[in-house]
Amino acid sequence: MYQKQTGTLVDGVIAVDPVVLSYLLKATGPVPLPGGDTLTSDNAVPLLLNEVYKKYESPTEQDALFAAATGAVFQALLDGRGSTASMLTALARGVDERRVLMWSAEADEQAQISGTALAGELPTTDAETARFGVYFNDGTGSKMSYYVKPDVQLAWGQCQVGALPNSRTLTLTVTLTNTAPRDAEKTLPPYITGNGAYGIPPGNASVVPNVYLPSGYELVSSTTSDGTSFVAGSIGGHEVLTYGFVLMPGSSATLTLVVRGVSEASEAEAIVTPTADAALSPTVRATCRDVTVATLE
Repeated sequence: MYQKQTGTLVDGVIAVDPVVLSYLLKATGPVPLPGGDTLTSDNAVPLLLNEVYKKYESPTEQDALFAAATGAVFQALLDGRGSTASMLTALARGVDERRVLMWSAEADEQAQISGTALAGELPTTDAETARFGVYFNDGTGSKMSYYVKPDVQLAWGQCQVGALPNSRTLTLTVTLTNTAPRDAEKTLPPYITGNGAYGIPPGNASVVPNVYLPSGYELVSSTTSDGTSFVAGSIGGHEVLTYGFVLMPGSSATLTLVVRGVSEASEAEAIVTPTADAALSPTVRATCRDVTVATLE
C-alpha cells in the first residue's frame, strides 16, 4: 500500500499505537503540535483515536495531525527529553503489551525479530501453557472500535496437576460492549459512525472476533448470546472460529466456548487484541494450581 501511494519500496516497518505514545509522553513530557494542540500522556489516546475525527472532517487533515503527533513524540526522544530509564520503561511496557511491532525485509534482521514479542506471531501452545488468540476486527468501516470494550475471561475445568497427561477443559468467555452514547447516531460525526456506508446503522458497532484455539485442543461447545454461530477455518495450523456481532449503543454480546485437550499443561493464556484502554491487559491468564478464573475488564 505504501509503495502504491508513494512509489517507495518499504524494507522495514515499526508499528506503534497511540497508547505507546502516551507511555512515551510520560517520559518526555507534553509536546506542542501544529494548530495549537498540546499532546500529553493523558490526552494522546482520546485525541488521536476519537477527538481528531470530531475536530477535522477531512482525512487529509486527520492524517496530518497523526504524522505531526508521531513526529513530535519521536523528535522529543531524539532530543533527549526525559530520562533514558523512563523511556526504556515506556517502550518495554509497549512491547510487553504487543503495542510495538516490527518487520524487516532483510532476512538477517527479520531472523533477529522472529520469536520475540516484537514479531507479532500467533500464540503457541506448549507443554506448560495452552494459548488462545482472541483478535477483534472492525466490521463497521468506521471508528467505532474506540467505544467497544472487551471483557475476556478464561477458566480451567477440573485439574489434576502432576499426574499423567489427562483430558482437561478450558472455557473462554468474551463479552463485548458498545459504550457509545445512546444518541450516537446524532451526536457523533459520520466519519466515526460510518454513516451506514457498509449497512451498519450509525451508532452501532460491528465487531468480528476471531478466536484461535490452542493447538491440540478440540472444540466441545460454542454459544453466543444472540444465538448466532461461527465460521470455522484454519490459519498457520491453528483452528480459527470467526463470529460476528452488531452492537447497538449501550448493548453487549457474549460468546462462550469450551475446548478440551489431553495435556499436562497447568497454565492457560488468552492473547487479546490491545485496545485503547491501557488499563485492560491484553493477556488473560488462568492456572490450575491456585487461580481458576482470570478476567479482563
